[in-house]
Amino acid sequence: YKGAHYFWGEHYLTFFKGIIRNPSQVGAVTPASVFVAREITRPISMRNSNEPLRVLEVGGGSGIFTTAIEAALANHTGDYTVD
Repeated sequence: YKGAHYFWGEHYLTFFKGIIRNPSQVGAVTPASVFVAREITRPISMRNSNEPLRVLEVGGGSGIFTTAIEAALANHTGDYTVD
C-alpha cells in the first residue's frame, strides 16, 4: 500500500512487526499518523527560537514522533536538549 508510507511515515512496518512479535508490549492498535505527530509537536515549533528548550520523548516506538520533533527543532536557534 503506497499511501501507508505517506500516512504513517517511513517506519510503519516496524510498528506492525512489533504487534506480531510482542502484542502485549504494544499499546496501540494502529501507529500514529504523521499528521498526529505534527500536531502534537506543534508547541515545539511555536516557541521562541532563542529560548532554551528541553524535550522528553518517552517510548520512541517506530520513530514517527522523533522525526516530527527533529522537524520542529529545525529552525530553533537557542540551546535545546532532547532526551
